[in-house]
Amino acid sequence: MLLWLIPMLYTVAGITAGLILPRLEHAYFAEYTENIAVGSALAFFSSLDHLTLGIRRSSFDQQDRAAALQEDRQGLDLSRRCSRA
Repeated sequence: MLLWLIPMLYTVAGITAGLILPRLEHAYFAEYTENIAVGSALAFFSSLDHLTLGIRRSSFDQQDRAAALQEDRQGLDLSRRCSRA
């Protein structure tokens, strides 16, 4: 198989979906629109993105990642994990 074939298929599928899906949304889901400005929607989703990144970074520091990686390598030993909690 040619190496460029798979990325080309993904590209064609992405462009096709980008051209077709907005038209389908407009045709079938037009009544679900919200009267909100584009800038307000961008600000909302940007703040939501920053919130999720902050939560993810604060809950998984380097020691937690190292411990999780070590446990993944050893396999799931549930009896040991339950006794720690």
